[in-house]
Amino acid sequence: MTPNEARKRVVQSNSKQAVLAAQIEQTNSVVADLRGKLEVTTQKLGFTQAELSAGADAGAEYSRLTKGKRREAHGADRQAKQEADAKIGLVSTDLTGAKGDITATKQDLEATRPSSPARSAILAFRAA
Repeated sequence: MTPNEARKRVVQSNSKQAVLAAQIEQTNSVVADLRGKLEVTTQKLGFTQAELSAGADAGAEYSRLTKGKRREAHGADRQAKQEADAKIGLVSTDLTGAKGDITATKQDLEATRPSSPARSAILAFRAA
């Protein structure tokens, strides 16, 4: 490489460096402007970092509590269903027993009914 080419490259490099330095300066200016706007916005909203953190913590606590309440409700529902099933089973058993009692009573009544001719006479007497 000749000294002329080397100088040319140094000039180009310095030129690129100057452009990059200007771009960095412009970027730093934009970042500073955005930080200022963020600070003003934060002050206007009245939120501090601690308040935002406290809000997030409260949200997490609420989520944890409602999850626990949902579990409790599910357990209570399951227990109520088991109790209802047990009561229905008892009622079903009682009905089965009552059905047998009714059938036996019906058979006893039929056994004590008067014979057919006597029954006809009783029915005719009632109708008159």
